[in-house]
Amino acid sequence: MNREAKLPAVRVGVVEAGGRARKGWVQCEIDKNLNFTTENLASYFYADWKPEIYDAFLLVAAVEFCDRTHRRPALGWSRDITLSLPVHEPSKWNQQYILDTLHEALEFLTGDCWHISFTQRDKAAIRPQQGLFNLTTGAVGVIALSEGLDSNAVAALLSQEYGKALVRVRLGKKKSD
Repeated sequence: MNREAKLPAVRVGVVEAGGRARKGWVQCEIDKNLNFTTENLASYFYADWKPEIYDAFLLVAAVEFCDRTHRRPALGWSRDITLSLPVHEPSKWNQQYILDTLHEALEFLTGDCWHISFTQRDKAAIRPQQGLFNLTTGAVGVIALSEGLDSNAVAALLSQEYGKALVRVRLGKKKSD
């Protein structure tokens, strides 16, 4: 990208609740201006919660905030965007190869010139709670069932051994659902 021409500057400071952005920066508050749900992450029943996944979602939301709240110039396309974002482990995000890769990808996708810095969060994000998978009384086994030939064959074989104590969890949706 040609950085010699003066691009319109956009400076956004993402802050936690009650925080303040630097003077002259646009304030973007988590859970107010950046609002997304981690509810679907909880559906991965056996998945471990990883704060960097939350931070990645937060980064994507902040990029969208920057893009949507600051119009592109009438002449030209690019903007010079500086973004400060609080994350759980800034030392991971501020590694040069991660920053270079992130800037390159965002510049390719948006046509803007990006400068992103990561700061330490004051409080950890609220960890999504996984729901309970309540099995019927007397269940001794659970299998995934897509209702395909192989899936039905395995269910038939296991049913001979376990009978009604085998729980079949259907994957995907049928047209009639």
